[in-house]
Amino acid sequence: MARSHRNGSMPGLIVVVLWLAGCGNFENPLNWEESPVADSLVGSWRGVAGNETGTLVLVSRKDQGLWFEMTYPKGAPAATKQDKRKHRAEFRADLLGSESVDVLQIHASTYEEFDEQDESIGSAGGGYIFVRIDHSPGEGAAAHWLDRIALGRVAEAEFPDGEVRIAIRKVSSCLGEELRLASWRELWEAINEEIEGETKSDFLAALDGGGDAIAKFERELAELDDLVVDPYQELAHLRTCIARYLPSESLGLIFSSHADRVFTDRVDRFVRVADNPVRSP
Repeated sequence: MARSHRNGSMPGLIVVVLWLAGCGNFENPLNWEESPVADSLVGSWRGVAGNETGTLVLVSRKDQGLWFEMTYPKGAPAATKQDKRKHRAEFRADLLGSESVDVLQIHASTYEEFDEQDESIGSAGGGYIFVRIDHSPGEGAAAHWLDRIALGRVAEAEFPDGEVRIAIRKVSSCLGEELRLASWRELWEAINEEIEGETKSDFLAALDGGGDAIAKFERELAELDDLVVDPYQELAHLRTCIARYLPSESLGLIFSSHADRVFTDRVDRFVRVADNPVRSP
C-alpha cells in the first residue's frame, strides 16, 4: 500500500501512552531509521475522537527525538497509578519508519504524569511502548494501538522454526502464578527425595532460619492438590507475555509485515490546532 504522506506534509498526529495492566513494556527497541515525516508532528494538536478526545498536546524537538507535553480534560484517570487523576504528562518518543509503516516508539523511562498541583503521580518504568501512526488527507491523523494478544499469535505463526531465542529466565517469568507454584512443588519434592539425613536437616534449617517458613510453604504447595487451570488460557498468557521480549529484528519484521493485524486494539484521532503552548483544555 503506497503511503501518500511520504512526498508531502502530514496533517498531524498525537499519541498518548497506554499499556496493558500487568503486562509490562517491551524490552527491546526497533532498529528502524527515523521516519522522513517525523518533523510533521512538531506543533500543537487536539484529540477529536476516541479515548483522547479533548486532550491537548505540544510536540517539540529535543535530544535527537520528539518531546510530548500532554494536557488532559479534567478528571482524566492516571495510567501509572490507580485511583489517581492526571492533569498532564510528558515523554520522549521517536517516529520510526519502514516502508509503508510508521511507528511511534515511546521511551517509557521518560514518561511521567502530574496532577493539577503539578506534582508527580508516577512514571512508566523502563522499556518501550509502540503505537502505529497513520493519516488521511483532510481528515487529520490516527494513532493505532497495539493488540498484544494478536501480536503474540502472529509471532508464534511467524517464527515456528526456532528463529527466535529468548533467555529462559525471561520466558519462565511469563508463567502464571499457579504454574510457577507447581514448578516449585516439583523442585521441592525432588529436594526431599534426593537429600537425606543430616545434610537434609542442615539444608532445611538454613532455609527456615529457625522460623516456620518451610511449614507455611509446604501448606501452600499442598493447596495445589485441588487446583485446576485452563491450559489454553495459560498458553495464551504465556504467548502474549513472551512477545514483549522479542528481539528488535523480530519486532520490526512483524510490525512491517503485519501492521494491519497487530495494531488493532483501538484508534484515537487528532487534528492540528494553533501552535501555542496551551496547557489546559
